[in-house]
This record gives sequence, C-alpha cells and structure tokens, in this order.
Amino acid sequence: MRLALLDLLACPLCRGPLRLSDPAQPSEEDIVAGALVCGDCRASFPISGGIPRLLPSCAVTNDEKSPSQESGARRTASTFGYEFTHFSQPPSEANRLLFFRKTGIDPAIYRALKNNSKGDSLSPVPSGYEPSGEFLEGKLALELGCGMGRFAAIARDYAREVVALDLSGAVDVARRQYGHLPNLHFVQGDILDPPLRHASFDFVYSLGVLHHTRSTSTAFREASSLCKPGGHVAVWVYPPSYWNGVIRGSVAKTLRLVTARLSPSLLHVFCWLLYPLGKLQMWLARSRWRKILGAAFFLVPVPRDQERGEVDVGVIYDYYSPHYIWTHPAEEVYDWYVDNGFDEIRILPVPTAVIGRRRGKAPATKIA
Repeated sequence: MRLALLDLLACPLCRGPLRLSDPAQPSEEDIVAGALVCGDCRASFPISGGIPRLLPSCAVTNDEKSPSQESGARRTASTFGYEFTHFSQPPSEANRLLFFRKTGIDPAIYRALKNNSKGDSLSPVPSGYEPSGEFLEGKLALELGCGMGRFAAIARDYAREVVALDLSGAVDVARRQYGHLPNLHFVQGDILDPPLRHASFDFVYSLGVLHHTRSTSTAFREASSLCKPGGHVAVWVYPPSYWNGVIRGSVAKTLRLVTARLSPSLLHVFCWLLYPLGKLQMWLARSRWRKILGAAFFLVPVPRDQERGEVDVGVIYDYYSPHYIWTHPAEEVYDWYVDNGFDEIRILPVPTAVIGRRRGKAPATKIA
C-alpha cells in the first residue's frame, strides 16, 4: 500500500479517518504490513501483502470483538475468490474493448460495432477502431469489484490514478499481477460498506458486480456517494434476459438451489459435468432439425463465453456459483441515477449498462 492512498481511505464501520500504525515498512513506495486505526471508533484494520484489509469483519475493536460478515457476503467472497484463482480470464485486448463497451466513455465504439461485418461482436476487433481514453485523462477513478484487476489495469492506462476495490481474495492475485504499476492501488473491502471517503472520485465504475450484492440499488447508492459532484458513475448489471426465458430460467434457478450451497471445489466438478452438455448443445444448434429433435437437451442452461462463442467451465461456474444474482431492466437503473442526483444519464446499447453525471461541481482530489 502506498502512503498516499491513506488520504482516500475511511473506516468502513463509522466513516472516520484512518491513520497508519506500526508499519513494517514505513515507505511511500510500498507498505507491505502494518495496521490502520480509525481516529473516531478506534477500530484497527490490518495491512497484509501490501493490501489494506478494510472489511468490517477484519476490524479489531476496543472490546476485542470482531463483527462477522453475514453468510451471503462470506459465500460471495469464497466463490468469487475461487473463480478468479482457478479460471483463466479473456485476453487483454478483449478486456479493453469490453471495458469501453460497458462503460460508454467512448461512444465511437458503438458505431464501430454497428458497422462491423460480424455485427455486435468484439472478435475480431472492429476494423479501424482504436479506443479513446480521453474521457479519463487526469481523473481519479475507482473500480468497485475489481476481481483479478483486468479492467483496473486498462483504466490506469488513461486515468491519473485508479483505486480498485474487491471483497474477495482475488485482490491478492490482482496486486501480484499489477501492483508494480505506480498509479494503480488495491483495497480489500465491501461495496456495501465502502472503506473510502465520500465524494472523492472523478469516475466510479462497476462492471458485472453490483447485482451480486444483497441489494443492487443499495450498492448503487454507495457507489454514487463516492463520486464527486460533476463526476461520472458507469455500471453494467445483468438484464432480465440473463435467465434465457421462463422455462430455462426456472430450471437454472432450481439448479441454483443446490449449486449455491456447494463448496467451490464441488461446484467446479459440477461445472465439468455440464461442459459436455454445453458442447452437445452447440453441435445441435448448428442444424435446425437437430435443434428441434434435441430440444430437451436445451432445457438445462449451459452458458457460453459471449465474446468467443465457446463453452467454458469458468463461464458455467460464474453462472451457477453466486449467492446473489439480481437482474434489472435499464429503465430501473435509470431511475436509480435520477434518485441519487444524476443528470446527463445515458442508457448504453448494452443490456443493462448506464452512465451518468453527478450534479454539481467539486475541485479535484489529488493522490501523489
């Protein structure tokens, strides 16, 4: 953890300021171990592996008791931590295009996709399109739910500084991969109790994460509170079409009554068992008559990698593992922006992705 990050952190229990205590390496270059102590409630949080651990459950309070996370949050941290340490991620160039497509910071990408010979696809790269990160230049950005850091590493190519927050142990993998980048900072924390100072960031984004909390609208409200007046928030959450229709959605939700209770390793085995069914579905789908005759094989949803069009065990795991999965139409998310004081709201041509500007103006927050 770089010392300059301290100016942006706050106690997740009371929102009070934090101070550094007993750093094992008191250097602005990298504080590998130590503690952060709240100046108001006196709770103490560890720094380990160079990452401030600012989950409420990590707190050591004056009465020696540590509050426990609810089971849903523990399950979320466990399953996603397993996913990001056992499954591969898309190649970096695909990540870059996904980032621009789902944040809307460069509207030119939608024109490029519309004119692409393969339609609304990011593979191959639309001819002649080069992502523009001008929107992020000079800005302090925050990613909520960074996982292994694939989008944070892209945002830092354009932004002045990026802070990346994640609930799970995936944040350790992210730091090992990208911790050497001087303008990228990692924090372990909960989106619903964000350990960050209000109104500190020029750009806040969360892609495919808020719907995995106990309340998507509450998570959005917390994300909004971290954005400066005049700054922007961009989110992508699952649309209602995520469940693939009433019948297949009902089957998936029924299966999830079991899969959401399996340990990550057992769920991994379950996903391997579904993998051959997914390959069979792809083969059947190549012929209209095979698809009709084999309709029963399509009752169990086996999701594919949307960009590559391939069956992938990691994608199956991501579909069946989360403790929470909520879906929302764009109109509902638009209303959240209105209710939380945003204007210049744009519903993007990606279900369900929205970006908006928080009303008002504020001076820039610096981190050096």
